[in-house]
Amino acid sequence: MSTAPALDPAHIALLVMDYQPAILALLSEGGDCEALLGHVEGAIADVRANGGTIAYVRVGFTEAD
Repeated sequence: MSTAPALDPAHIALLVMDYQPAILALLSEGGDCEALLGHVEGAIADVRANGGTIAYVRVGFTEAD
């Protein structure tokens, strides 16, 4: 029995952030970066397939970023 509430895809969003090359480079030193990206890719596909929204965050500290 699940205690999690039912989610309506029309009212949810998957927030995808911190996948910039510099962050991923830090992960590749001690983890499996390719596996992480594969899991995120699958999650994005699942949310899209069920009518959810994908929100990407781009961090920039200057206009050039």
